[in-house]
Amino acid sequence: MARKQVNVETLPQLTSMFDECGWSAVSSEVSWFSFHGTLRSMRERVRSTFPEYPGVYAMVNAQGHVVYVGMSKKLPKRLQTYFSSTTKRKKESWIRRTAVGFLWQPFPHPLLARLRERELIRRFRPMINVQGHPVQMKVGYIVATQQTAESFQLVTEIPKQHAGIWGPVPVNQLSKSAVEELNIQFGLRDCPKRTAMYFDGDKQAPETVPITCMRAELKTCLAPCLGSCTEGKYQRAFKSAKSFLSGRSQKVFSQIEEEMTKAALNRQFEVAAKLRDRTKGFRYVNDHLRRFHDWSSRANFVYPVQCELSQAELWIIVVRGIIVDVVPTPKETEDRTQVASMIETSRKQLSGESAKRNVSEPGDFEAARILFRWFQKESDETQKQFSLAQALKRLNAHKRKAS
Repeated sequence: MARKQVNVETLPQLTSMFDECGWSAVSSEVSWFSFHGTLRSMRERVRSTFPEYPGVYAMVNAQGHVVYVGMSKKLPKRLQTYFSSTTKRKKESWIRRTAVGFLWQPFPHPLLARLRERELIRRFRPMINVQGHPVQMKVGYIVATQQTAESFQLVTEIPKQHAGIWGPVPVNQLSKSAVEELNIQFGLRDCPKRTAMYFDGDKQAPETVPITCMRAELKTCLAPCLGSCTEGKYQRAFKSAKSFLSGRSQKVFSQIEEEMTKAALNRQFEVAAKLRDRTKGFRYVNDHLRRFHDWSSRANFVYPVQCELSQAELWIIVVRGIIVDVVPTPKETEDRTQVASMIETSRKQLSGESAKRNVSEPGDFEAARILFRWFQKESDETQKQFSLAQALKRLNAHKRKAS
């Protein structure tokens, strides 16, 4: 992905882009802070201007580029560091010198501010940010290609159409090799998408197909392009590979272990070494998937938080690790009905009654990772969660009382 920045011509245009937020209940006004005066006077302006709330900010240079995006649990404390005269704040001083001012926006909770920060980084791609930057992030996703005979690829950009997605995983030689070995282990194709597929029994298949595939000759691919297998057999192999990525991996590891032992006893040491390396790559990818992917598949709950701006309670509704919406705790009958309808729709997604069952955008994964790390760090906060079924029970109980 090429590094690029969002170019805007006027401050109002930048402010309107910065103000876009999917959670209407937590959106607040975006304000501008211009750099002028001495460092001391700007520190005093920060102390007198900014409330002690969580929030996000974006440094803007003279060309209208967002050069840095940050967040803080207490905005004044963080922003004053940019106007410090001590040598300990070299990075902050450098960021300040590249900008002419910054936009800032308060948020009701530190978790929401953190999520908003990553959203803005993905949108504006500031040149100074590293964490969360789509260019700087060296993570990828294992994607099941959506084609006649599916297989697996390791990609950094999630395609619009796919037959399944797992991740994120680090992008390095070990993970790349593991995905290649995954196709070999289950006999799945790795040829170009334009290659025609002719399953066994396909009436449209030509009478003779020249063998031009080395994997077909080595028996490491079911070779659907040569009509060497039925469509049903290929689909069973593909589903087995999906099960492996989804956590049912012990059978595969046991099978590889047996093959490796057999090869070693037959003094086929090169084959044994190849299987050993395959196991190493599979375990590496599996460990990464189990830490996050399994959590996100089970992360279906409502997380109540206290809004620091208004002291009201908010519901953060999470489905498969993704925040569906943030709403004030529903009290009126109409609000309860709307929230109940939203949760019911989410439950349909979980049961497979809706097409969109899994997260499918890079931003979705990044938001889920932030949520995952939040509950890892703030372990006591997990006790505040309640399930979607419990949320519906609360909402419907109020409805029964009203009737």
